[in-house]
Amino acid sequence: MPGDTSSQVTPAILNPLAEALSQQPRDPKNCHIVQVKQIARWMAWAISPFLDLKTTLKVGLFSEGKLRTTKKGEVYLNPHADMEHGSHTNHIKLYQKILHGKPKMREFLDWYENDAERLDILATFMNFHIHQMRGEDICSLRNKVFAYAGKNGTRANFGGHGASKSSRGFNNPDSGRLNCPMRDITEFDDEGWMAYRDRVDKEDKIVDENDWPSNVYEESLYDPDNLDAGLMQGGFVMSVTRQIATGPRTAHAENDGPLKGRPPKVAIHSQVEITPELIAYSAVLARFSVSSENSWSGLDKWFNYENYFNNIMELFANASEDGTNWDTNVLELYNKRIFGPKAKSPISRETRPDSDRERQKRQRALRHTRGIPGSSANISGPSTSSPS
Repeated sequence: MPGDTSSQVTPAILNPLAEALSQQPRDPKNCHIVQVKQIARWMAWAISPFLDLKTTLKVGLFSEGKLRTTKKGEVYLNPHADMEHGSHTNHIKLYQKILHGKPKMREFLDWYENDAERLDILATFMNFHIHQMRGEDICSLRNKVFAYAGKNGTRANFGGHGASKSSRGFNNPDSGRLNCPMRDITEFDDEGWMAYRDRVDKEDKIVDENDWPSNVYEESLYDPDNLDAGLMQGGFVMSVTRQIATGPRTAHAENDGPLKGRPPKVAIHSQVEITPELIAYSAVLARFSVSSENSWSGLDKWFNYENYFNNIMELFANASEDGTNWDTNVLELYNKRIFGPKAKSPISRETRPDSDRERQKRQRALRHTRGIPGSSANISGPSTSSPS
């Protein structure tokens, strides 16, 4: 409603919020805590599951000329004085992305700009829920992913709910094949999975985040001389993204779009289109879900998940350099599969000349040139009077 100030963030809200966040146990019914929690969970998808929010907020506020003194008037140390330029620039970009995606954060930050202690409390609380969001998605995938982790989307032969993940990774032919670099897939198939596993165990074969795993490729399109072909279009990573965004029942559904039922996570987070961040997030969790690691550590032998996430983000950021529209085509594919025919397309198209809208424009223009008033059109329904 115009003039409605009920949702504005004020000192009267922020001070109790900081107190509520610092108390143990916290009251989960505090509406402002709920709001902060929802923003944090959105960050896992829309910003990064590896976000160091405390540093990002401090660097961002300091760059705006804020957070320069403490509440006691003491000079606050520059949070990025010893930070490399590239790292500082990245934190600024993440800070701006947060404010653009969730303008409400600006209202929270305006009241914490010179209170580093309470800002730390807020950031720590939000980082906890970023990690919790990732943990919930990992748990869901752990128990469901075997249903479509076999070759060509079939059921895999490793255990599902309650089974140890130690039987996954290169200890299993299905999960091993998914995590095998695409460049080695013929070698994996010809040698056999156990021979390939032995080479990995002996460190004769290095599998790290700098080679794209087969699970992100549409194998029929793979071309070693054109590594963009089929990349991020694999059926497995698409199914994982669908499970995360619209629920397990949609993971390997034939039809595009969500299924009927309670609102999917994309609706809860007001996500109207699939972004590179969500694809990178899904690819990270897809790879981890079929690894042999039982608990999250961010590292699987040589494979660094944060670097992998950043590699995918860089892939999208630099896609326009060769003019192939790879990024646009991939995003269009994901939007279609996850949102269905009504998906928001990154590609604009002109209105069809034979559409009602265009025909109506021509009709009105013709009536105008002939001096026929527009009010002659029926609005309330067809006339029942006889023509004179």
